[in-house]
Amino acid sequence: MSRLNRSLRTRRPTAFGQRGGALLITVLGLSVATLVGLLYASRSLATEQRSSLMQWRAAQAAQAAEAGLEWTLAALNAGRLSSSCRPTADASASTLAQRWWQENTSSGSATSAQRAGCLLQDSSWICRCPTSASVATEPRSGGPAFEVHAQTSQAVNTLRLQSVGCSTASDSCLRSGVALAPDAAASVSRVVGRVPHLRVQPNAAVTVTQDVRLSAPAGLSWNVSTAQTPASSAAMRAGGVVQGDNASLQALRSDGSPAPVITQDAWLMASALASPERRFATWMGLAPKAFQQLTSVTSLSCPSQGCADALLSAVALRPGATVWVRGTLRLERSVSVGSTMEPVLIVAEEGLALDTPASQITGVVVLPALPSADSGTVASAFIRGSGSIQGALVCLGTLAGPTDQAWPAVRHDPDVVARVLTDRGEWVRVPGGWRDF
Repeated sequence: MSRLNRSLRTRRPTAFGQRGGALLITVLGLSVATLVGLLYASRSLATEQRSSLMQWRAAQAAQAAEAGLEWTLAALNAGRLSSSCRPTADASASTLAQRWWQENTSSGSATSAQRAGCLLQDSSWICRCPTSASVATEPRSGGPAFEVHAQTSQAVNTLRLQSVGCSTASDSCLRSGVALAPDAAASVSRVVGRVPHLRVQPNAAVTVTQDVRLSAPAGLSWNVSTAQTPASSAAMRAGGVVQGDNASLQALRSDGSPAPVITQDAWLMASALASPERRFATWMGLAPKAFQQLTSVTSLSCPSQGCADALLSAVALRPGATVWVRGTLRLERSVSVGSTMEPVLIVAEEGLALDTPASQITGVVVLPALPSADSGTVASAFIRGSGSIQGALVCLGTLAGPTDQAWPAVRHDPDVVARVLTDRGEWVRVPGGWRDF
C-alpha cells in the first residue's frame, strides 16, 4: 500500500504541471498576438494622423489661395488703398489696379513684382498692398497666408491673377509656391476683367429717351455744345420732341457753328417703349436694385440743403467707383467734381441742381427717371442751376426744369466719355479663365 501511495503522489504533480504549462503557453501566445495587434493599430493610427495633418494643411493652402482671388477682387473694387490695404481718401494713394498697371507700363514687364496679400496672425489678418516691389520682399512668417500678383494681357482692362496660398507663411513658400514638409502650398490662377458700368456710349451732349421740356426764363438760354466737328454730330438727341420755346436752346459746335438737335431718334424711341427698369438695364447693364448692390458703386444720400462735401469725399475715396445719389444731387457751393483724367459717373435718382456758376461736373451724369417708391408713377427728371457739365448728360425719361431758373450748360467731350466707359466698372471673374496649375 505504501508503494501505491508513493506512485500516486509521484504521478499527480506531473499531470497538474502539464496543464499549467499549456495554459501559460496559451496566455503568452494571446499576449504576443495582442501586442502585435496593438503595434499594428498604433502604426495605422500614426499613419492616418500624418495623412490627416497633411490633408488639413493642403486644405488650408488651397482655401488660402482661393481666398486670395476673392480678396483681390474686393480690393480692385475698393478704390484707393493704403500700404496696409485700408481704404483711404489720400489723393497720393492709388488703387490696386493702378499700381499694377503703372508698374507694368514703367518697367515694360508683363508680370507685376508687387505682390499684395494677407497673413493670419493671432486670429486677425494682416494685409499688405505695397507701392513698390522692395516692400514686398520683407520676411513673412506666421499662420496661413496668401499672396497675389498680376500679369497683364493684351486685352483692355484684363488681368491674370496668380494667387499662392501657404498653410504656414514663409517667404520661400509665398515666392516659389512650393512648401517644405510638413507644410503645404497651393497655386490658383484666374483671369479677371472690368465690366463697364455704362454700356451705351452717348454721342451727344444731351441724350433724352423721351421729351425735353424747355422753360428757361427770359434772357437766358440753355447752352448745349459738342466738341465733335463732323456734320453728323449732334448737340442733343431725343426720343421724343423738344417742347417749349426753341429760342431758349442754344446748340453749338466747338467752332461756334450751329449744331443739330435730333428729335424722335428711332433707337431712343424704341427704348422709350420699355419700362424704366428695362431702359436702365439697357444703358447700365443691370436692373437698378442689382446695380446699387455692386461693390464698385457708392451710395450717397443727398439732403435738401446740398451734398457737395459728401460727393467730393466719395469721389476722393473711390476714384474708380460710380456714385449713386438718392434724391436730387444738389451742389450748393462752387466745387469741381471729377477731372479729364479721372472723370466721374454719377446716377442721380431725381435730378441735378448746380446752384453756382463755378460748380462743374466732369464726367457723365445719368438721370434714371425711375418710378417713385411711394406712388409708383414715373416723375420727370429735372435739372437746374448755372453750373456746367463737361462730358455728357443722359436722361432715361422726360427731362424738364423749373420755369424761373437757368439750366446748367452741357458740353460733350468724347475723350471724357470714353474714359468713363473704360475706367468705371466692376472687376469680375472672366468665365473660362480659371486654372489651378
